[in-house]
Amino acid sequence: MYREFQAKTVDQAIEDACRYFATSRESLEIDILRGGSAGIFGLGAKKALVRVRKRILESSTTPEPEQVPLTRAEPEAKPVPPPAVQPVEIKPAPLPSIEPEALHTSEPDVLDDLDDFDEGEDSPHTIAPMSAEDKASLETAVREVMRNLLQPICPGSILTVHVHTEVIRVHIADDENSGLVIGRDGHTITALQYLANRIIAKTWPRSPRIQLDAGEYRQKQAEQLERIALVLSEKAKKSGKVQSTKPLSSYHRRVVHVALQPDRGVQTRSKGDGPLKRVLIVPVKRHKPGQRATRPQTNSSTSPALQE
Repeated sequence: MYREFQAKTVDQAIEDACRYFATSRESLEIDILRGGSAGIFGLGAKKALVRVRKRILESSTTPEPEQVPLTRAEPEAKPVPPPAVQPVEIKPAPLPSIEPEALHTSEPDVLDDLDDFDEGEDSPHTIAPMSAEDKASLETAVREVMRNLLQPICPGSILTVHVHTEVIRVHIADDENSGLVIGRDGHTITALQYLANRIIAKTWPRSPRIQLDAGEYRQKQAEQLERIALVLSEKAKKSGKVQSTKPLSSYHRRVVHVALQPDRGVQTRSKGDGPLKRVLIVPVKRHKPGQRATRPQTNSSTSPALQE
């Protein structure tokens, strides 16, 4: 009668079978059903599985082989440890270079629609006033959701959660895995932020939006957008033509609006439908005393950059 044994390696499983049947390895019929696997970074590990029974004698007259105690058997072979898996350091891709032409795109990124859950201008989300007790409960809920979302990526991360009136800021501190959390072009952290907002909205439908940050990514991204906005502003004033950004989320549009607010040579406004809109940078034409300031036309013939 066969019996199955599991262990980390095939050798260990066979040794368990030898102890169970109190016999040597040569006296057993062994079928290896599955080899052991250490997985990747400890994930997906599988135990070895063998099916074992004592050998059946060819004839009843043949004396049964002498059972050798385990202590007199050959020295136990030490299991060969699986090869060590070296962790691969994944660094976040650098922010795009400051080229205005790169912003004149008509198609948004595949994951940009996740920014629909960002807080920002023209957002229909209504935030309910919260007491100190509600804020403490919401902070606990956000910590639990983020801990579960980050468990497969970086379980040892340190979370800092601040519940404000308009936004919940969550900073993920993990120097070794910040690149994994951010992902290429920020797609991973954007997806995590989207999931966290969706989950929290189930039980807190009128809570502030969650905004994630790791490795100062949001700050660097905002600084990059500000520099791009200034470059487009100078180009608009020199050429006298309206300049346009690529489709941006409400959060990123706000960064551009605020960056150019002190510049009296241009005005900004959003253009488009849906959560992703372009920011138009409109130059204010200089005028002589007694004449009113005029703006250039914003049709497609004035500026090819505005063509969808």
